Amino acid sequence: MEKNKNIIKIKGDAYVYVYKFDEDFVEESVAPKSLREKFDGGLGAVIVATYGEKESSSHTDVYFIPGKFDIDGESRYIITKAYTSTEEAKAEGLFCKKEVADLRVEETDGAKTLSFTKNNRSIFSVETEDWGFDFPISSDVIHFPLMSIEGDLWNYIGKGTAKFTKMNSIEVRPSKFPDVAQYTPLASVHIRDFEMEVDLIKNNNK
Repeated sequence: MEKNKNIIKIKGDAYVYVYKFDEDFVEESVAPKSLREKFDGGLGAVIVATYGEKESSSHTDVYFIPGKFDIDGESRYIITKAYTSTEEAKAEGLFCKKEVADLRVEETDGAKTLSFTKNNRSIFSVETEDWGFDFPISSDVIHFPLMSIEGDLWNYIGKGTAKFTKMNSIEVRPSKFPDVAQYTPLASVHIRDFEMEVDLIKNNNK
């Protein structure tokens, strides 16, 4: 592996839904062939993150992380499915390879709905509503480096302000996104105004 000389600095906003997925669900439904029989448990997550401070130049991604996988004796969290709202973000390739989908955001009575569609058909949609008090959050407290399916390691440090959020509803099209609707999140947080420094370590053996 080769360490990237450039640190990527990003700012944004993210909804993080933490899950505990069954091994059968991961092995049979969501793990690509290269990761079959390598699932190593741990917590999983669905993350909807918006990067950028201005609406005109921002983009939104949705990530699915089943949990940890045993990669050469190391447990690594791997994103196995992701969509992004712009072609530019797809080309940039932050954290993993992504497919492009149309994003729609709606806000009603304190709740926010984020929906990804393609060819006018729904892929993923979540309605979420913040509650409770603000609290600081940082990678000093929650930190799990991400690895792409191709073996690139993405390490990061970051901080932001968080608040609990309630998932009012979720809809997925299982043929295009893992069917997380059959599970209930263990915890859900909305991280606002986060700042991250991301360091890429390339896998040159792929």
